[in-house]
Amino acid sequence: MKIWQSETEVCHGQWVRFVCNLGIGDIARIKSAQEMFVNKIRLEQDPVAFHCLELWYHNRLRASAKTDRVFNATFYAQLPFVMNHV
Repeated sequence: MKIWQSETEVCHGQWVRFVCNLGIGDIARIKSAQEMFVNKIRLEQDPVAFHCLELWYHNRLRASAKTDRVFNATFYAQLPFVMNHV
């Protein structure tokens, strides 16, 4: 997940070269995103956000290990750079 700077995007962390370095206010958005990875969250900038994300991810992995859920790759297969082999 990456938030690019635009007139409509909100960054609760800090804009650096048109990309949001995510902060604690962005955690809810991260949790609802379909992406598997987060780009630009820095321990030095917002240690609370970093540790909250780390804990959430850890708990998510533990919960998924207890189920028989199969990874659904549909979201990723439909991304333009995957479909067009960029």
